[in-house]
Amino acid sequence: MAELVLQLMGPGVGAIVSFYMAHQVVFNLLIALYGVVLIAAHRNLRYIESYLKEQYGGDDWTETLVRFSDDPDTERISAMRGKVRFPFVASPYFFSLYRIERLQLLLVIGKKHAVPRGRLEEMIQKTTEGETQ
Repeated sequence: MAELVLQLMGPGVGAIVSFYMAHQVVFNLLIALYGVVLIAAHRNLRYIESYLKEQYGGDDWTETLVRFSDDPDTERISAMRGKVRFPFVASPYFFSLYRIERLQLLLVIGKKHAVPRGRLEEMIQKTTEGETQ
């Protein structure tokens, strides 16, 4: 059945499948290693979320992130980077990594906790204006 599907898809697909089969150990190893990195980055995100709740409090994540975006202290970001093994967090919705920076944390945590888009854009705008000054 699989051979029939490959024949219907054309000769290019067969070449791709053959290439993958010849190098499957390497590809699977890379995918597994990236999965391990994503797990570690997700743990970093959970740690940073608990750190922000502890530092800024707030009833919901919108308040916490507003306080975090208004805080001019750049040493908090350095402290967060120092507590984790590598300076990345993982988005819970995409297979991507983000550096531990104020703007990136606002984006990732804001999307994760469904902060209203308008409020998130305001915080990001204030943060980018504060960094350029």
